[in-house]
Amino acid sequence: MKSRAMVALSSRRLARSARRLSSSPAVFSVTAAEFQSRVVGNAVPVVLDCYADWCGPCKTLTPLLKSAVEAQRGSVQLALLDTDAEQELGMQLGIRSLPTVYGVAGGRVVDTFTGARPKEDVDRFVANLAKHGPPPPQEEEA
Repeated sequence: MKSRAMVALSSRRLARSARRLSSSPAVFSVTAAEFQSRVVGNAVPVVLDCYADWCGPCKTLTPLLKSAVEAQRGSVQLALLDTDAEQELGMQLGIRSLPTVYGVAGGRVVDTFTGARPKEDVDRFVANLAKHGPPPPQEEEA
């Protein structure tokens, strides 16, 4: 029989794995090793969602960010940064509270907010960030 601690640990690992997975290629987990290339050096603007599994507001905000990014149809990407797993990077970024969200475009932070926000604010944040990137790909007419 599994101890309560082992069950809790397994539950946290499952939650972390589920958070990393997304059906959209515009949503990805990021580590310190790939931060420079996937976030700072990305040609497409990136929403950087700094979260922790224990953070209640993070669990509310992340789905809103995913939805807003997916609505932009490739003109923005969402990078998920687990600040518990990447503590040194979190310190380098100056994260003091969670969730912290950065809008990164052209290698620099162009916008940021801290704390959970309503859907309308999240949608507006992502739409404004998309304006900092290249024009979205044109769909071919039939």
